[in-house]
Parts: sequence; C-alpha cells; structure tokens
Amino acid sequence: MSNGKPSVTSLPLDMAVSGVLSRNSGYASLSSVAKETGLNVEELRAFFSTHAQKFRKSLIRGQNGEEVYLLNTPMSRLADLWKAFRDLNAKKY
Repeated sequence: MSNGKPSVTSLPLDMAVSGVLSRNSGYASLSSVAKETGLNVEELRAFFSTHAQKFRKSLIRGQNGEEVYLLNTPMSRLADLWKAFRDLNAKKY
C-alpha cells in the first residue's frame, strides 16, 4: 500500500476499480481509473466490456469528452440519468 490506496496487485481488478469509483463519488473517467490502477486505457476498456454486469459507461462525459464509468446498479442507473438530464439542461447555449 502507498498513499493509503491499495495497489492493483494486492486486490483483484474489480475491487481496485470499485475503489477508484467509490473515491470519486461513484463516477470516474477512463483515464483516471487507468492512472490509479496503473493499467492502460485499452486494457481497462476491455475489462469494462467484459464486466458489464458490475460496471457500465455513463451517459455523461468527462471534461475532455472522455468516457466515464460507474457501478452498474439500478440506483446508479437512475442517478446517472438524472445527472445527465441536469447537465444537459444546465448548459448555456
């Protein structure tokens, strides 16, 4: 352990990714998960696609338009829809 965060090698990947999401209010961009887990973006993208029962891509995008992921639960789906709706309506045109 370093900086109070468990390393990827000390935990299964799904637990490490879940930890990143938990520390980031349930949402994390693909690049931030890659940075915190030490894996590259393509490995993580493949991981997320094969673990769709636990993780899913958010309807919202990161500041640079990048993919954002969250835990796949019924409540997270509803919260994600609400956040996307609020973000869309809050934009100034």
